[in-house]
Amino acid sequence: MALLLPADNSEAATQASIPGVQKYKATSTTDSTASKVATATCPVGQQVVGAAFTINSAMQTSRSVRLEGLLVSPQSVKASARESWLSGDNDDWSITAVAYCDDPLPGYVIVNAPSSANSDHEKSTTAYCPAGKRAIGAGMSISNGGGAIIVDEMIPSADRVSVKGFEPYNASPSYSANWTMYAQAICADPLSTQGFVASTYLARDQKTLTSNVSVCPPGKTVMSTAFDLIGSLGRVNMTGSTSGDAPFNDEATAVAAISDSDLFGHSETWTVVSYAGCAIR
Repeated sequence: MALLLPADNSEAATQASIPGVQKYKATSTTDSTASKVATATCPVGQQVVGAAFTINSAMQTSRSVRLEGLLVSPQSVKASARESWLSGDNDDWSITAVAYCDDPLPGYVIVNAPSSANSDHEKSTTAYCPAGKRAIGAGMSISNGGGAIIVDEMIPSADRVSVKGFEPYNASPSYSANWTMYAQAICADPLSTQGFVASTYLARDQKTLTSNVSVCPPGKTVMSTAFDLIGSLGRVNMTGSTSGDAPFNDEATAVAAISDSDLFGHSETWTVVSYAGCAIR
């Protein structure tokens, strides 16, 4: 199922458009070290309007590598991941950061919103755009997650971005350290040409990689990505959220997830939702 979620329907929305979104990638080293970081940078004179990532690994390893950050700044996207503290292995893996870049937009600002800092099992937080601005892209990060926290959602809407993270249910031993979840909303003055497309896919006990694709309407291109896992209970691991794969190229965003059922016994139905932030070419 796909749904176009417009960023703004008011007559006051400006007629500004995205003149030419460009995508820049950077990949970490490929080895068996427990944590990795990759930073993709926009050219001088451009700004980040969206972010994406991919964890590159064998299927079994992808179950044990946790996304820890998709941290956006005006000039760069820093993607970071860490092997699970319960199931780290010696296989090689890497992480790719993707920055969607464009010329400066009117009213551009990035808003950061932290959750509480404690050892609670579940955390969520929402970054709100200033009044009159709209969310065009999303980012997130976890502080002191230690490879124990699974990112469950990074959801954009008209004027906000919400994120959530879980320590997996049934994890033994449980993670007792204080940790913090951060939401980031990339905001700008309203764009009449921009909106989000959402697509859902139902899965049950998927131990193989499960992917879902959201396709932008004709004449529009991806400028940001996001995702949501419904009913996962912290037992489904996000392995990527990006655009550029055939046959849709930069007209679609794909997200991929894999169940941690071998470790945590999750055999219930869960849903993966992909979001494509779309703008006119």
